[in-house]
Amino acid sequence: MTLNEFDDKCVRITCKNGEVFEGICIYCNEEFNEVEYGRREESLDIVNVKFYKNCIKKVESLEDHKGPYGRFSEEYGKFEEETVKDGTDSIEEVLFSEEDEHIYRLLAYLYKYEKELSYQDDISKIIKEVLKYNNNYKVKEEAQKLIEKWG
Repeated sequence: MTLNEFDDKCVRITCKNGEVFEGICIYCNEEFNEVEYGRREESLDIVNVKFYKNCIKKVESLEDHKGPYGRFSEEYGKFEEETVKDGTDSIEEVLFSEEDEHIYRLLAYLYKYEKELSYQDDISKIIKEVLKYNNNYKVKEEAQKLIEKWG
């Protein structure tokens, strides 16, 4: 499997443990990961999640996928679920990433997320910052909808 061919592409990563993540990834070579993370192994990163080669079962490009959710197969998925589980710092990292598609998908997940979040006030503050600084109409619309829902 040649991971560098997926650099800056929308992909579906199937992990050896069966979990499936979709997102726009960047390729990190062995040297970079060794210096930054102490692990000499190449990886694909989706925002704040690192997928090392030995943990990946399969990578598929979603670049040509055309569906109701653009290049993604669903409105949101495992990446968004795990981001919310990881807490405020992870949520903030995604909401201020350069990938508007990831921001929109996380906001959509938060909107449909039915459980009360103990840190909902903190997330609301972050989302209000997104409204100020993000220029993507679709992102702003989803952020505003979430703020209104949460009151």
